[in-house]
Amino acid sequence: MAIKTPALDHFGRLMMERVRDEALDDWERMLRGRMRGRTARDVAAALSSLDHRQRQALAFVVPAIVETVIDHVLWMFEQEESV
Repeated sequence: MAIKTPALDHFGRLMMERVRDEALDDWERMLRGRMRGRTARDVAAALSSLDHRQRQALAFVVPAIVETVIDHVLWMFEQEESV
């Protein structure tokens, strides 16, 4: 049975704004080489052998994965009465 509460709705909004949106922004900047730091350097090294088409595929796949994970997390909280 789906559980809808103001607290769950608020949590969902926070997940979208502060987790999903921030994560997608970080990874877009990493994929474009606009971030600095150890992780960004490691990502740049891993991507260095990819051509433009392969990078475009990643730019499509990464947001899709993030969206799927967030959807499943929110669905779990909606469906699970014990949480």
